Amino acid sequence: MQSEVKKILEEKIASLLLDEGLEEIMVIGDGSPVYVYDKKKGTVAIDMVLEESVNDSNPLLNARLPDGSRVNATLSTVTPRGSTITIRKFKREPLTIADLIRHKTMSPKLAAFLWVAVEGLRTKPANILILGGAATGKTTTLNALSYFIPANERIISIENTMEVSLKHEHWIPMETRPPSTGTKNEVTMDALLKNALRMRPDRIIVGEVRGEEALTLFAAMNTGHDGCTATIHANSAREGLARLQNHPMNVPDVMIPVLDIIIAQKKQMEKGKLIRRVFEVAEISGREGGNILTNIIQELAKLTNLTVREIDEEIERREAILDTLAKSNLKQDELH
Repeated sequence: MQSEVKKILEEKIASLLLDEGLEEIMVIGDGSPVYVYDKKKGTVAIDMVLEESVNDSNPLLNARLPDGSRVNATLSTVTPRGSTITIRKFKREPLTIADLIRHKTMSPKLAAFLWVAVEGLRTKPANILILGGAATGKTTTLNALSYFIPANERIISIENTMEVSLKHEHWIPMETRPPSTGTKNEVTMDALLKNALRMRPDRIIVGEVRGEEALTLFAAMNTGHDGCTATIHANSAREGLARLQNHPMNVPDVMIPVLDIIIAQKKQMEKGKLIRRVFEVAEISGREGGNILTNIIQELAKLTNLTVREIDEEIERREAILDTLAKSNLKQDELH
């Protein structure tokens, strides 16, 4: 099946894959128009029709192209109007924190705070959860923030389909494996995460927490694995916490306070253009009775042994650096 899909992609839509103005390519069935998500125009149909035939006993495919683009394909056995292909394209060079500031995804002040939080001032890096709906830029923000991880640290990332893209040399990406037809050789997120804990990681990144791996991740954070970062589908900090605590994640409320920061993102149209924004940043501040408390971040004293004034001064210094970086052609590499 993968070879058939690859042949279709190479012969019919190679030019679309090369178009940097497109974010998603969607084939919805035999003889139907091909749709694309244009960064300026939104979802539009284009003058292209595919006649396809993909024959395999497995009607679903999740795969990755050599350039990193994510591919989902279905057979007509599960999509009666015809086989489909959906491609999520990724930029050759991931967006940097300076790009996110320029695009107004976040302010220089917030970016400076997150720099301190991710790095941890060489004492205690924060455990961070990035949430939002589909295509709100969660992985983009994760990639940008990962640059603040010290270059000498060992990072292990775990995903269903690889989207995380790091600059670190000591980075080990791991991917799940779906079961082959008639076998039980599946490798799950939870299995990979448990294995990663035996690999002496300095940092663990989990791309899209969905199930039992959430409990394993929080157990790891509760036993001293600081600086963990994960993404999750949710529309607010409170909704994200509720998802973590309920089936199938089942994270006990006693474990939740080990999470330091929640970053919530959304997408919206502004002047006809799709914009992604950080709209909420919450700090887990403990528990009150049976309720887990969240509040907008006011201080960083809980993350370090420095005074609030010293932390504020450090944030202001880094804010100035990032503001200059965003307004200039300097490379983010100069931060290290």
